[in-house]
Amino acid sequence: MPERVCGINSVADRRYYHFVVARGKGAVPTTLWRKLNEIGEIERPNFTVPLESTRFQLEHRKLRLERAYARGAATLTLSERGNGRPPFLYDLFAARIDFEDNPCLVFGFPFAALALETVNHLIGSGFMKNAEFQGVEMSELLSEKNRPLKLVDGLSSSVVGVQFVVTDDKSLTAVRLGGDDPFHAQIYESFLKEKFEQGLWVPDRCVLACERKADTTHEGRLKPPRGLLRSRLHIDASGNFKFYMHGGCGNVTLMPYAIAQIHAVACLRKVSGNPLKRIEQDEGS
Repeated sequence: MPERVCGINSVADRRYYHFVVARGKGAVPTTLWRKLNEIGEIERPNFTVPLESTRFQLEHRKLRLERAYARGAATLTLSERGNGRPPFLYDLFAARIDFEDNPCLVFGFPFAALALETVNHLIGSGFMKNAEFQGVEMSELLSEKNRPLKLVDGLSSSVVGVQFVVTDDKSLTAVRLGGDDPFHAQIYESFLKEKFEQGLWVPDRCVLACERKADTTHEGRLKPPRGLLRSRLHIDASGNFKFYMHGGCGNVTLMPYAIAQIHAVACLRKVSGNPLKRIEQDEGS
């Protein structure tokens, strides 16, 4: 019977990761890993998902902690010895993107509580002294002039979900639309469009379906159908980029491209406090 893959040899895949974006000279992977080493132990995993380009390099690390943030089978997989007992090794990803105007650091974690508490630590540790968290100017991103989003480095993204905050009706707080093209739905064209354009109904969340051809030298274990990498990216205005990892986490390489795509239409903006402040407190998410 084959030995169970666990701990340093495992990867927390087939789940959502919570990414944040920091902008500024102080936002570099080496400093990030050093600050996170204050709450646990940062190690290089045996299973890696490498990607290098002229614009960014993706880094993959493991964070060893005593607390179990996972549930069920994931607890066994991430346990160092595979027995569900501490310590546990959690996968972290970070990518530095050197935009001409200002570089960005994109980094993310599995499990809502782990992500929230880790970002709180980074804020308290002084990591953000020379950097600022970035959110998305949602009304601008979803404006008619930016739909569909501009193709960037081979990444195509389409809006498949949007949530509007209602400001002109006390009996209604929010409206959600989903589907292959919610901005061409009859209810949007006949009613919501005018509310959106007048600023009465303001989008504060959206879902992007992202797709890009895999780099042939970096497909790793993924072997995507027709050579395509895909994922859904859930964005809220506070700066939480919730990204679904497929098996092996090979599609994580889409994440930096998605941020570059949002940057290309000038829709990143400074946000105050922890960008994950609206995160659902569900350790299994």
